Amino acid sequence: MFGDASTATRLDRVQQELLTLALPRSKAGALDFMRASTELAAAGTWQDPASVSNDERADNVLLEVQFGETADEIVGSAIVAALSVINNLEINEQVLYARMINIEESTLIS
Repeated sequence: MFGDASTATRLDRVQQELLTLALPRSKAGALDFMRASTELAAAGTWQDPASVSNDERADNVLLEVQFGETADEIVGSAIVAALSVINNLEINEQVLYARMINIEESTLIS
């Protein structure tokens, strides 16, 4: 997500994106490796259409991380692939919710 010349990462980052993840607080430790994240408390109210895993007022957290993205959005694609592996191996959520949105303005944009 944050590779630069110091890590031999050469990506032309043309825009800033915000990754938001929602997961149970008890499982958030699996993502402690994410640098520069903001953690927000959130009450989950997920309603499973199959009524297998409803979350009524679940103790969730939202993790937000801003990162530089390329024109072809290869960083975001890699993040989704990595999160899928992490979910399958560590977090084990039926649905690990993540979204990425383009940031128009931020004090972190130079």
